Amino acid sequence: MNEVKLSDTMILLTHVWDCASRVKPFSDARFEGTMRESMTLAIKGGLTFDKDDCQRINDKFCVGGGYFKHHVVSFNDAFYLRAIIAHNVSACHSFENYTGRKPFIINNVDHPYHLLQDMPGRWDITRPRDRLGVGSQFTWQGKRVTVTSFDDKNGKIIVCSYKLREHEA
Repeated sequence: MNEVKLSDTMILLTHVWDCASRVKPFSDARFEGTMRESMTLAIKGGLTFDKDDCQRINDKFCVGGGYFKHHVVSFNDAFYLRAIIAHNVSACHSFENYTGRKPFIINNVDHPYHLLQDMPGRWDITRPRDRLGVGSQFTWQGKRVTVTSFDDKNGKIIVCSYKLREHEA
């Protein structure tokens, strides 16, 4: 029988899942928070993600079924941005493989500061060249724009520019 060798990330998440699910009483909010923190730890800690880990994570760490199906933790755009900021390239590759997303890599990218201050190393807000994630900013056609979403099916990003409004006194 061929057994799949798990990545460091899947070993960590599976261990937390197994241990936390044995602790009773254990609230859903506490359980989900623990799994989210474990995912963040894997990303920030530079743990290796296999190319199929995002699929495995989204399949394995789910409870219920049908209408009540609920992902306790899933690798989504918020974790993708954390992987970009932490420069965890294997996590980025796994998410891109899962979503079919082509990476958008451009010059002079700014990422949300509130995430940067929580990440190891790379404290520079403006990066000379980096991937884009939801919330990243860059200059396009002379305007500062923010990535609001991705159209993975068509290989496009959706960006918005914001203009400060004057308030009446």
